[in-house]
Amino acid sequence: MGGKKFVDEARKIIGNDVIALFLAYNIKHLDWIKNYKNALFSNKPNFYEEYLNCFNDEFYDKKYKILELKGTIENHYKVKFNFDYNFLYYPKYKDGGSFSKLTF
Repeated sequence: MGGKKFVDEARKIIGNDVIALFLAYNIKHLDWIKNYKNALFSNKPNFYEEYLNCFNDEFYDKKYKILELKGTIENHYKVKFNFDYNFLYYPKYKDGGSFSKLTF
């Protein structure tokens, strides 16, 4: 399964177009990723690390950190990514329960 198909399926389960970072050495993937909703692209290891650090518990405002990184990546690759402000919204999230109780 390719990365795009995996993200498409995961987003169906989650119920929203949550953020995704696509990692690829081939920069040609940027052509479709820049238009794919709430997605970032990188072929640079430092951007992978910065992305993961955005989810670190020490950052209260994860959305701000991600948008800051988005701007840095856009400047680096000279593109504009297709984002909305619901990229961290998980409508089907439940704070408790068991995986065995999930239904799709």
